[in-house]
Amino acid sequence: MRRIGGTAAETITALAVALLSAAPAAGAVSINIGSASGAPGMSVTFQGSLTTDGAQVGGVQHAIAFDPATPIASCTLNPALASLSRWSLQPPGCTASVDCTQVNFVMVSFGSAIPDGTLYHCDVKIAANAAGGRYPLACSAARASDPQGQVLPVECAGGQVDVVPPTPTLPPTPPLTPAPASADGGGGCQADWVNGGPPGWCWLAVGIMLVLRRHVRWRSPTTKE
Repeated sequence: MRRIGGTAAETITALAVALLSAAPAAGAVSINIGSASGAPGMSVTFQGSLTTDGAQVGGVQHAIAFDPATPIASCTLNPALASLSRWSLQPPGCTASVDCTQVNFVMVSFGSAIPDGTLYHCDVKIAANAAGGRYPLACSAARASDPQGQVLPVECAGGQVDVVPPTPTLPPTPPLTPAPASADGGGGCQADWVNGGPPGWCWLAVGIMLVLRRHVRWRSPTTKE
């Protein structure tokens, strides 16, 4: 396939026409759209890649439709293909992450075949109010040709963006509040005895009372001198 003169845009347009009109050639090509996952409000990245199955590929094109809740904000092409390739958000004149619904790609390589591997990376800005779930990256309008412009059989496998709501944060456990002292006048010994035996200070109080009984003369109100 001879190099077409003119601007890069004219070259890409001419290739797109050739992809649609040239006779089919032997070979198998697969365009694979990757997947990504993240929480609402996050930016995540997926990649598009090519599997040639041994075919000589001179150019590919395809489109990816996406949900407004997971819009493609921008894409970065493989530097080895960037000079004569392009991507664009659709419909024309739309604003990224606002009202675009599709991204189109035309990938061209002159002088050598496009190898297996990454074609581009795309950034997705998940909407802050996106509900949890799976949002498709639907691939369509796939075309491929060899370096001589002959059309190759091609498949395009779509990807997805999984929106995962953040795990809710549980409130901290409040500290335990000590039980109030017993109101029976006995300092809580009786209650503690019922709950599992008297504490040490109860035994101490009993011991003091026994000592006083042995060393102090107790007098009854009726005792006479």
